[in-house]
Amino acid sequence: ATVVAGRAWTAEVFAKAVLLSDAWRSLLPTGAEVLAVDAGGRIRSTPGLAGYLGGAEPPTALAG
Repeated sequence: ATVVAGRAWTAEVFAKAVLLSDAWRSLLPTGAEVLAVDAGGRIRSTPGLAGYLGGAEPPTALAG
């Protein structure tokens, strides 16, 4: 999981929470942006992550 947050330690804690509990949706009210890849290769992300990707939407699954 990758998390963009206002402070590095906050991003680290949130990333661990996503990995341990699949709690990525619970981070929406915090203002953090999340990208997580599950064991099946499905990619989930918060809506604001595109702003950190030059406006591009992240893919929904890993290729191949």
